[in-house]
This record gives sequence, C-alpha cells and structure tokens, in this order.
Amino acid sequence: MTRLDRLALSGIRLYQRQLSPRKGFHCAHAALHGGESCSAAVARIVREDGLRRGRARIAARFGA
Repeated sequence: MTRLDRLALSGIRLYQRQLSPRKGFHCAHAALHGGESCSAAVARIVREDGLRRGRARIAARFGA
C-alpha cells in the first residue's frame, strides 16, 4: 500500500466519522441499490487495488 493509498483511506475515514453522520442520508447509490455506501466501496477498492489502479472502478461506482 502506497503513501497515497494510506492518505486516501485516512481522508475517507475522516469523512465517514465526521461529515457523513451530519448529512443525515446515505449516498444515492446505497439508497437506490442498498449495500455499502460509496465511501465504503471506494475504501474497499483502494485497499484491494490501490488508488491509482482502482481509479476506473472508483469512477464506475460514482457513475452508477
């Protein structure tokens, strides 16, 4: 895991703990399809593929 991957995961964790609970709703994808939130999906992709190699999967998730 690269430094960039760790930085991205730290940013996602910060978002999930501090900002997301204050929104009061899930991402549109999770609300429509169920399953994991977009931030959880992106964190999983970063852990599996890394931020750079996983960018197509990340873009596809946001596109969906």
